[in-house]
Amino acid sequence: MQTLQKEANGEIKTSVDRINAIAREIATLTEQINTLENYGPRANDLRDQRNNLLDELSGFVEIEVVEQPPADGVGFSQYMIYINDSLLLSRDYVRELRYEPRSFKKNINDTEGLYDLRWSDGDKFNTANIEYTGSLQALFTMRDGNNMEALKGDLTSITTSPEGKQILEMTNTNINDPNVLNMPPTDGIVTIGGSEYVYESFEVTVGADGKYTYTFTMKRQMTAQQISHIDSLIAKGTAVTAGTNVDFKGIPFVMNQLNEFVRTFSENFNDQHKAGYDFEGLAGLEFFNAKVPMSGTNYEFNDQNGFVSVPTVANAGGMMVGSYYHMTCLNFYVSEEIDKDPRKIAMSDSADAGHGNHENVNKLSNIKDMHDMFIHGAPATFLQALVSVVAGEGSKAQTFAQTQKYVSLSVENRRLEISGADKDEEGEDLIRFQSLLKNQFKVLSVMNEILNKLINDTGVG
Repeated sequence: MQTLQKEANGEIKTSVDRINAIAREIATLTEQINTLENYGPRANDLRDQRNNLLDELSGFVEIEVVEQPPADGVGFSQYMIYINDSLLLSRDYVRELRYEPRSFKKNINDTEGLYDLRWSDGDKFNTANIEYTGSLQALFTMRDGNNMEALKGDLTSITTSPEGKQILEMTNTNINDPNVLNMPPTDGIVTIGGSEYVYESFEVTVGADGKYTYTFTMKRQMTAQQISHIDSLIAKGTAVTAGTNVDFKGIPFVMNQLNEFVRTFSENFNDQHKAGYDFEGLAGLEFFNAKVPMSGTNYEFNDQNGFVSVPTVANAGGMMVGSYYHMTCLNFYVSEEIDKDPRKIAMSDSADAGHGNHENVNKLSNIKDMHDMFIHGAPATFLQALVSVVAGEGSKAQTFAQTQKYVSLSVENRRLEISGADKDEEGEDLIRFQSLLKNQFKVLSVMNEILNKLINDTGVG
């Protein structure tokens, strides 16, 4: 999935380069058209070239073209192109797009260096509105679509740590389960009142009612004006979002679903495995685990009282104490100790039952049939539902693409009916015009003979 995300990101870069090139070509043609038409007839050939470029541009983005003749009939016409409701070109001025690799992530499994777009004057280019059309928007929705599943809640306070960093507190959140939480542990963003702030880390505490409180430590120190603005938003009850909501089941959505499956299945399997005993009669270990990014060691999973996004506390065995949040579809694996020594598989349900006891293995096998593990039911049902969703979205996309292809062909055929030329008809017309021209020459020849006769033979004149 990350490979697909990288490919979409690369196509975004290629598309932006082509959009800028088209805009420059249109600007050059517009200048030539204005110059020619200011001193002569309509420049139809150049206009046709410009229209062809507009057709190509409309395949990338939603466009609006505005052409206004001079108010007093003197001077050049105004010619403007808007894409996604923002100005791209005004006569010979091109406002180019720039792609910038992110220094942060919006989803825990996002690949590095995903592009955001800005205009050459610094304004942000809106890529989150799925109502826009064109292949560029399709690439963004596929790359960033998370089905509106980002963390949301109420911003309740902003304080400053002794180190001078601002700390934001979020309550009444829509996610109170680490297994479905998919914001990055560090260098993520919090969106408050339309402004984005990068956080350094976050901490989760669990209340007696099971509700989560999220505390974000900001990466950069805020100005007094920013703090005052956030205080005013807190007073208004402004909601806050960690990440960005994109209403499409794209690559992040699929990876988030796989994260939920891996975490939930691993948690249930590990709980049962730890209830059993291995070959030596010792209590079972966690069968599935994940690697700590910095050290490459295993976690000890414990999130009953909350967790921190960047673990710093180790247990007596040197393992980092973390949460199943830290396990993803990209980093989970069989625990290192069990992988090296299969005798540590907890097969027995009793420490002194002997080597012939395999009761815990039977219980582990039954986990695959736990119908209350997921909302969709058993693990196999969850995966079947995910495959069905992906297949359904793919089918809808193909149907929509085919419909748009037919619409495009219909428009092109209509254009050819108006401005195109049929070779057979043109050939017939050419023969007919040649015949008419010959007849006109014959009429002139006869008239010349009549005049000659009148002048020379009758003595007229």
